[in-house]
Amino acid sequence: MSALSKAFVVLVSFLSVLLVALVVPFVAQTEDLNAQLTAERNRASLAEQKASSAQSEIGIIQSDLTSQIQGAQAQVQSLTSALSKKDAELASALRDLASVRQDLVASNASLEGVAATAQTANELLKDNTEQLTELRDDLLDATKRQIELTDALQEVQAEREALSRSVRQLRESLAARGQRVAELEQRLASLPEAAVQEAFATETTATPVPTTPIFGRVTAVDTESGEVLVQLSVGTNDGVLPNMEFMVHRGENYLGTVKISVADPAESAGVTTITVGDIGVGDLVFAGEL
Repeated sequence: MSALSKAFVVLVSFLSVLLVALVVPFVAQTEDLNAQLTAERNRASLAEQKASSAQSEIGIIQSDLTSQIQGAQAQVQSLTSALSKKDAELASALRDLASVRQDLVASNASLEGVAATAQTANELLKDNTEQLTELRDDLLDATKRQIELTDALQEVQAEREALSRSVRQLRESLAARGQRVAELEQRLASLPEAAVQEAFATETTATPVPTTPIFGRVTAVDTESGEVLVQLSVGTNDGVLPNMEFMVHRGENYLGTVKISVADPAESAGVTTITVGDIGVGDLVFAGEL
């Protein structure tokens, strides 16, 4: 074999090894590319399906939007019509407002006159209020005075009723005394006339009776020589006179009779002519007819 043949064989062997080294990676890479291509095709198919589904949804959405737009257009037309009516109403309201403003100007002028009248009325009201306050104060004082007088009248009426009861008891006592006097007169009739004239030779003093009732109280009591001396809270300023007789009572109980001996303007004093109970300071006295 020639050297050229040997060289050719070596070259062929080298190229075969080199070709194998190149073909194997190429084949492997080709299989990888085929797998990737298949995967990409699958992805593309899935993407087309999703795109188709999305296109369907877009169609539905476009249909809904078309319906909504049509409804909105109808609402816009309705709102436009309502706005036109509102514009007309606004124009009418503006005309009314202008009229009201004119009326308001006239009312303000009238209000100024009314304000002046109100100020005058307020001044009159202030004066009337002051007068009313004075009248209320006077009425309050009069009411208080009336209450005081009513209480005093009730006390006087209570004393009057008590005195009336005492007078009734005194009259009963006087009736008994009258019977006793009648008995004494009968006994005097049986006595000699000379003895009777001698007994009544001394002039007796008449007992004065007040024209209006006199009420008072016992201020002091003293016993001297068997006689009960009584001092009263009434005197000549009240109409008391010497020899005037006062009945003494405590509540409904008649205690006796006092005959006045001396009297000054504010007080008087006398002795008891009839005693049926113990007379004490504070007991009531009475003279006159009820």
